[in-house]
Amino acid sequence: MFWHPGERKTKRLDIATLDQSWKANGQWPAGSPTFAAPPDMPIADNAMFWFTVDGKDELIKFRAVPKGLPSWKAQAAWMARKNCVLQALALLDEKD
Repeated sequence: MFWHPGERKTKRLDIATLDQSWKANGQWPAGSPTFAAPPDMPIADNAMFWFTVDGKDELIKFRAVPKGLPSWKAQAAWMARKNCVLQALALLDEKD
């Protein structure tokens, strides 16, 4: 699941692996803070993807959150320790 601040308008979304061997595109729905990853997206720990939202590129490195963490607070703490601070804050905001 991807998080993004809820926007008032629909945005075009393009995703590609760093080597461009996998690509997908679609639209991020207006007002939606989350977007489900495409089912065939090759997500793995340390995988890197280009995300292009309305023409703005961002290189994103994925980190796989361990499954055995006891709570969403532990997940947020793990994210913060891995320097995924914005994602940890987004999780805390979602659960607040």
